[in-house]
Amino acid sequence: MRNFFIILAVAFLFFHSYSSAEQLPLYEIEEITVSANRIVSSGDETGTFEIITNEAIRGGNYKNVSEALQSIPGIYFTAESFLGNRTTESNTGPKIKIRGKGAKLLIDGNPMNMSIFGCLINNMLTLDHVERIEVTRGSESVLNGSDGLGGVINIITRDPEKLGAGFMMRGGQNNTVISSMDHENKIGQFGYFLSGSLKRSDGFRGDADYSDESGFLKMSYDLAPSMKLESSLNMYNNHSNDPGTQMNPEVGLWSDIKRRQADITLSAHTKSLTARFKTFYNQGHHQFDEQDGWHSRDMTSGFRTDLVWDSLEGNNRLTVGADGQWNRGKAFIDDNLYMSSGFNFWLNNKEWYDENELALFALDRHLLYEGRVSLVGGLRAIRHSDYGDFYCPKAGVAFNLDKTTVHAGYNRAYKSPSLLQMHLHKKSNSLLNPEIADHFEIGAERSFLESITLGSTVFYIDGADQVGMVYSSGKPVSFQNIGKWNHKGGELTMNWLISSHVSLAAGYTYLDTGSNTQYNPKHQGNLNTRTSWTVLGREFLLSLNCLGISQIYASNDHKDRLGDYLLLDLFADWEIYSNVSFILGINNLLDKKYESVQGYFMPGSVITAGLRLDR
Repeated sequence: MRNFFIILAVAFLFFHSYSSAEQLPLYEIEEITVSANRIVSSGDETGTFEIITNEAIRGGNYKNVSEALQSIPGIYFTAESFLGNRTTESNTGPKIKIRGKGAKLLIDGNPMNMSIFGCLINNMLTLDHVERIEVTRGSESVLNGSDGLGGVINIITRDPEKLGAGFMMRGGQNNTVISSMDHENKIGQFGYFLSGSLKRSDGFRGDADYSDESGFLKMSYDLAPSMKLESSLNMYNNHSNDPGTQMNPEVGLWSDIKRRQADITLSAHTKSLTARFKTFYNQGHHQFDEQDGWHSRDMTSGFRTDLVWDSLEGNNRLTVGADGQWNRGKAFIDDNLYMSSGFNFWLNNKEWYDENELALFALDRHLLYEGRVSLVGGLRAIRHSDYGDFYCPKAGVAFNLDKTTVHAGYNRAYKSPSLLQMHLHKKSNSLLNPEIADHFEIGAERSFLESITLGSTVFYIDGADQVGMVYSSGKPVSFQNIGKWNHKGGELTMNWLISSHVSLAAGYTYLDTGSNTQYNPKHQGNLNTRTSWTVLGREFLLSLNCLGISQIYASNDHKDRLGDYLLLDLFADWEIYSNVSFILGINNLLDKKYESVQGYFMPGSVITAGLRLDR
C-alpha cells in the first residue's frame, strides 16, 4: 500500500502544477469552478452516506455503475473481463460488496435484486440514464427491507427537462466498442427521457466475446402543480463467452441474460407533506451453457407507499409507510440432457416457487438545540410467508458543532433466504431463518478552510444465522443457518477543493471479516482527482482514478491469496467544437498484471477513444 500513497502525492503535485496559468504559457487559461468528485454527507446524520454526482460519472472513465461505485471507500467490485462480469454470484459471492457484505440495489427506489439468488445483476447497471448514485455504507433495512447487509445503492435516473439529445461512442483494442445515446423532451405537462447503450468486445483472450445492450424510457406527466405521475421501462440483454481460467482454459462456456423492469409512481406534496405510491415489476431469463446447465426464470412484483411529514418549524421529519414484495422463480431442466451426460444436477425441476413479504416501517428524525443535536429512531415490522414475523430497529444521534459533526448509530438489517436456498435447490431448506446484521458505527467529519473535509468512521457488524451449505463426508446435506459472523473496520476519507481548477477525493478502508475472506480485501485505497481548465477557448477535463488492493483471498478462511495490485485509470475530455468532445480513456495505465477473480487475469493497459455529442 506504500505505493498507493506515493501515487497520491505524485498525482497531487502533477495536477497542482496545472492549477495556475503561469505554468501553461502556450495557452490562455480561464477559471472554471469544479466541485469535488463526490458529495459526502452523513445522510440522516447518524450513518455514512455519499452521492456520486453526474459530473463525477461523466468525468470518471467508468464503463458501468460498478466501476463508479468502487471510487467510494468500503466498496469492492470483482470483474472477470474488461467490460464487466460474465457470471452471477453463485460461485464467487456478491460482485459488489460494501464493508464485506452484499448490497441492496434500488433504481429510483425500486428493488432490483434477483429473487432466485437475492443478488444484483451488476452488468445491468449502465450509466447512460443515471443522474446520480446514492450510497449508504453500512447495514440498513428500516426503510429499504431485505438484502441491505452491507449497505444500499440507489440509482436515481434523469428527469426530462427540455428538448435535447446526446451521443457517445469510443472504441479500442480487441474490437471494443462502448456507445450510448439519449433523447429527452418536455412538452407542456408531459416529458420523456429515452436512452440506449451498446458494449461489445472480442476480449483479450480467445473465446472471450462479450456484448450487452440496454434501453431505458422514463415518462412523466404533471397532473397538477403539486402532483406528478411517472413511469419507466428498462431492458437489458447480455451474451458473453467464458474462456475459463488461464490455468484451465475452456471452450463452449457461455451465458445469456435478459432482464426487464417497469414501474409506476404517483407523488403529491403540500408545504409540509409528501405522499408517494410506487408499484414495480421486474423479471429475468437466465441461461448458461450445457456444462453449467443453469436455465431459470424469475419475477418480482411489489408496491411501496410512504408519507413524509416535515414540521413547519423544520426540526422534525417523520416517515411512515408500507411495502410488499412477491417473488417467483422456476428452473427449467432438460432431463434427457443430464441423463445422457451423466451429470447429477442440483436444481428442482418441478414448479414455480413463490414467497412474499409485507412490512410496515417508520423513521423519525428530530433536531434539538437549533440543529446542533439530531436524534433518529425507526422500526420495520416484517411478515414473511416462510419464516414469519421479524423486526428491525434503528437508532442514532449526531452532534453538529460548527465545522465538526460526530455521529453514532445502530441498525439491524436482514437478508431473507433466497428462493434457491429455500426451494429451488435439491438440498434446499424451507425452515431457514433470515440472516441478521447488527451494525454499530461511530464517525466524525471536520471541515477546514472551507475547502477540505476529513472524515473517519469505525464500524462493527455482529452477524447471525449466516446461510450456507452443510457437508457431511464431503457430500452436501442441505442449506442451513450455520452460525455467527463478525466484520469490523474503519474508513478514512478526504475531499479537497485544491483550487478552482483541481479537486481531489481520497480514502482508505481497513476491513477485518474474520473467516469470511472471500474477495474481501483487508486494505483498500482510493484516489480520484479531477482538473478542468480552458484550452484554446474550449473546456478540457482530465481525471485520474487510482485503486490499491492488498491482502485479498479467493476463498474463505484466508485461503488462495491473490496478488496485491495498484491500478491507475486516466480519462481526458476536450470540447473540440460546440457540444462536441473528444474523449480518451486509458485503463490500467501502469500495465499491471492482476486478478480480481481467481484465474481471470485482467488485460494490461487498454486505450479507448471516441467522440461525445451533448445536447
